[in-house]
Order: sequence, then structure tokens, then C-alpha cells
Amino acid sequence: MPKPGSAASSSFKHTLPAETIQEELAALVNALNADETVHGILVQLPLPKHLDAQCITLASSPVALMPDQRRVD
Repeated sequence: MPKPGSAASSSFKHTLPAETIQEELAALVNALNADETVHGILVQLPLPKHLDAQCITLASSPVALMPDQRRVD
């Protein structure tokens, strides 16, 4: 249990083979997006040339997750 006023965090790593196809990576990002315990996704760039890095990074964006809550004050 963290002390009051301190931040607790956890992390995990998904290491995928270079041969991973776009659909497999997108499925993983979508699964992480659906997981309520995940509050951020870091995508290690550069991705292999056969993967669309822009598509993956946009899919992992909080704006992509909450289209009705884009404004954060």
C-alpha cells in the first residue's frame, strides 16, 4: 500500500517479434485500450518498416480513447 500523497505505478512490457503484422499489433493496442487498469501506452519507435507507426501511435492516444472528453483542463 503506497503512503498517502505518493503515487503508485506499475508497468509491463510486450515484446513482439519484428515479423508482427499490423493487425496483430493493432489488436494488442485495442486490448490495452479496453483494459481499465491501463492508463497509458508507450510505443517504442521506430517500428519495423512494414508497420504503420502513425496508425499505431494514434490508436494508443488518449484522444482516440475518449472522443467525448477531448478537453482536459
